[in-house]
Parts: sequence; C-alpha cells; structure tokens
Amino acid sequence: MTGFDAPASGWLLKRCPVLGDVWRRHWCVLGFDEEEDTWVLDCHAEKSRKLVYHIPLGMGARVLTKQWPTALAKHQQQRPCSFLLDSGEGRLCPFFLFDAVSQDSLSTWQGALSTCARELRRRLQTEEEHLFRSKLWSVEFRRYAESLGFAGSDAEWNGEFNEICEDRGWKEDSSITLKHFTKFVSKDEKMEKEHLQEVLEGLKGERELPVSDAWARQSVASNLVKLKSRSDIITAMFNCLQNVDTGRIGCSELRRYAVLSGFEGDADEWAEEYEDLCADQGWSKDTGISRLEFAGLMKDEQMGSDEELKAILMELRMSPKKRRTFDQMSQLAGKTASRNRVDVTELDRSALVAEAFRCLDVRRKELLTSREFRRYAELTGYDEGEEFWEEQYEELCQEYGWTPEVGVGLREFEEPWRGKGAQDGAPTQKLPDQPKNSGFMLARAWHC
Repeated sequence: MTGFDAPASGWLLKRCPVLGDVWRRHWCVLGFDEEEDTWVLDCHAEKSRKLVYHIPLGMGARVLTKQWPTALAKHQQQRPCSFLLDSGEGRLCPFFLFDAVSQDSLSTWQGALSTCARELRRRLQTEEEHLFRSKLWSVEFRRYAESLGFAGSDAEWNGEFNEICEDRGWKEDSSITLKHFTKFVSKDEKMEKEHLQEVLEGLKGERELPVSDAWARQSVASNLVKLKSRSDIITAMFNCLQNVDTGRIGCSELRRYAVLSGFEGDADEWAEEYEDLCADQGWSKDTGISRLEFAGLMKDEQMGSDEELKAILMELRMSPKKRRTFDQMSQLAGKTASRNRVDVTELDRSALVAEAFRCLDVRRKELLTSREFRRYAELTGYDEGEEFWEEQYEELCQEYGWTPEVGVGLREFEEPWRGKGAQDGAPTQKLPDQPKNSGFMLARAWHC
C-alpha cells in the first residue's frame, strides 16, 4: 500500500493465537469513506473475497508496536503498522499492515486505535453479558414453570427446583444451559409445538399466557405420587442413583441406596460388600450396574417393599443441602432396618409409638417438622403429594391443638394413638398398618 492519497489494496497478515506462528491473510482495501468521513480498511476473506471486517481507521496510521515477527523477516525494509482486532476467539490480537503513512499522522492514528480498542472491548463485554443472559437461573426457570401451571409459594418453588436439579443431575448453584433446557422441554412428549409457541408469546408479553397444567407432567414431586408399579419406582431410583457421565451405578452411587437401606459400615467395608455383590451377580465392578441389572436386583421384595422404596426415593430426591448426611441416615435407616421382626413384636404399644417417633426425628430435636411428619404419612397411606400436604397438616394440628410452627413432640405424637386399642395387649405389630385402612385423612385414620 502506498498511503492515503488514493484507495489501495494489499494483504493484511493476521496471527491466530490458537495456531501459534501460523498467519492468516486477508485481502484489504484501504480508502476514504465519504459517508463516515474517515479512512476505512475493508478486509476480505482470502478465498471467497467476502467482506470480513470493516474498520474505521481515523485520519492516519502509524506503527504502534515494535514487535517484529520472524515470519515477516522478508519485510524488514518496511516497518509494519498494527492495530487491534478481535481474533474470533474472544481475544485482542495484533494485525500488521505495511507501507504505513507518514509520521505526521501518528497522533491521529493513535486516537483512532484507542477508540477502536474501546469499542471492541465494549462489544466483547456486551457479548459476554449476552452469553451470561442466555443461561437460565432458578428465577428465570420459575417463569417458565408458572407459564405451564406452577402456582406454588417461594418455598415450594425452591423445593421443586431442588428436586428437578437432583433428578436431572443439574447443579443448584449453576445455571441451566440451552442444552439442559432443550432436553427438559423435549422430555414432555405431550407438549405440542403450538402450545409451546403460545407460551413463548406469553412470556414475551405478546398475548395472555394459556391456561395449562403441563407443569404437573414435569414436576418431580407430582411424578413421585404417580409411581404406581414397582417397575416405575425402580426406574425412578436408577435415574436418581446413576452416574451422569457413565449412565450406570457404580460403587459410590449404590452406597447411597445401601446406607438408606440399613448399611452401617465404612467406605472400606462397603467396597468389599460391593465387590462381593458384583461377583455374586456376575457384574463388572469397574463398569458399574446397568439399568437392566439394577431392575433385576430390585425386583426381589427382600430389597424392600414398594412403600419402603418410595420412602428411599424421596430421600434420594432431596437436595444436597437438605439431605441428611450419610452418617445421620445410617443411624436412622441402619438401626431401624437392623431390628428383626421378633424385636418389634416384643415392644408394647407405647414403646412401639416411641420407636416410630425416634426414627422419624432425624434431626434429633425431639420435635417433628411438617416434612418429617409427612414422611410418616406417606409411609402409611398418604398419596396426594406436596400440593395438599400443608393443608392436611394444618387440619391435623387444629384438630389436636398442636402448633404447626413448633412441631410435634413425642407427647403430641402419642395422642392420636390413645383411646381405642391403646391399652397394653393390643396387637402392636399391626399398628403401622392401621392408618392405611382409611385411605387417608391421617387424623381420621388414627381414630380407626
């Protein structure tokens, strides 16, 4: 290029940071743009000659760097001028342009370069902010849930979101990517394209949101209630336990189930137990347990009744922040499971009720919260899900004069069992089954 007297063309060499010393070439035309009232540099792709960059240069150009790439040694008689441009990898990289204009234009060129760099940094910042906004967090995801029928409180949404993250293998403190969201939406096979379009228009404020109950199909809490067959429960358990990367259940994943089922040993004892189990079943301990192998293992009712598996599944779906630690759950599940049937039948009615209370009191506060009490309710017949539980719990508290905010102590827990059949000598081993017979209204069942 010969200067700014007339439009000129030549090669612009660009060093790509990813390729090291490899240089890319762009065919450039340098000239004065009357509309922009400034000199501009138009860079075209080498092969297609498609316009790649349109860069206002200001009124002059001059060397701003003393860097002299080895690859340009043959051009030593020409001092390169340089300016900064986005490399396409989100970084500012040097470009070298030859036959710079005179020294008199240095200040003008420096000003133009500074402006260009500021604008470039601003654009990169905007793109980063856009990238950040293109991810969903709990608050944004709730808007989508509400558009599909979710109408719970903040606390209910937090619980729902935690369960979804646990079920899908998402991290609660990380954002939901487009890939995550696409898989989530695609899982609902009944969601028609037209309905999704209406939801999108509603979220944009272009129309009223359609009336929908589609969220119930995606809700983990609702789907837990819908698990009718043992096969459904086993499938849901596998989904909770499986390693996200391998799609199988390994040693550490199966230990979660084992601890909740009564295993009390340490990590070394469990590793030995797991190895023996794999050898007995003909599994590869290194590869892990497949969905089919897990289903075959869990079909045996000695692994737990349907209700027991549901209770374990509920614990598995708790968020990590709310989930009891392995040690706490080991104390709870292990001591309970290790009791054989003879031990239970030897307890009188009062001791049996006290033992039930102790097992439910996982926080060891001698008070049962609504959530802990709900665990007992679900084990004894309650199947209406989280949506109606608080209402049931409040009615129960009103009937017996309990304070919901305080919780239920042992004395209050014993109260519904007083009265009919409460005398010593009653068939205590049948006690846990009695509330089931009423279908549920837990308070009514206790009077049966």
